[in-house]
Amino acid sequence: MEQLNTIKPKRGRPRLDSKHSEETKRRIIWAGVEIITEKGATATGIDQILKKIDIPKGSFYHYFKSKDDYLIEVIQQYNSYFIHKLCKYFNDQTVSPVTRIVNFTEDAKNGIKKFQFKRGCLVGNMGQESSLLNEALIIKIEESFRNWEDLLEKCLLDAKKEKQIKPDIDCATTAKYFWIGWEGAVLRARLHKSLEPVDIFTEKFLHDLKI
Repeated sequence: MEQLNTIKPKRGRPRLDSKHSEETKRRIIWAGVEIITEKGATATGIDQILKKIDIPKGSFYHYFKSKDDYLIEVIQQYNSYFIHKLCKYFNDQTVSPVTRIVNFTEDAKNGIKKFQFKRGCLVGNMGQESSLLNEALIIKIEESFRNWEDLLEKCLLDAKKEKQIKPDIDCATTAKYFWIGWEGAVLRARLHKSLEPVDIFTEKFLHDLKI
């Protein structure tokens, strides 16, 4: 993952205009994205998030009714961020479709190394905690995965048109298979502090696509 920058809080009495209000909310959400990507949702407390950006607890409940309400917005923000990243790679018309997939995996590997194997995928992390989450959060997690699957499916369809992959490949199922395997590979990479699981999965996935 690429670095998610957090704006440093300014000292002094906050302005009460709508622009400042939206900026404060944005900072609270992104602080959660950063911490939950590393620690998971259930292990991350509201106090920990607010301490990171030096914002009083009262401000949190001005923007969010509860932690669950907050987590839904965190998932939505992360999903928007990740869709933007996937579009950058999977929709890149300057390279072949299969190369687009390779470029995405290489960028992800660089991010994993950059954060010293401490950060994974926020949606994947939360998915592993599904037994502790409410139904609304589970629905948002599933929606995120479907978004990502759709983008990869389109890239695979482009690859099929260009005869880069086997003509009988089911692109929808293969896209689902990728994300199931990818999330597991990222988890193992974090556990072992090694990119080997990601490399093994990527090599096998690409090999199975070849004509």
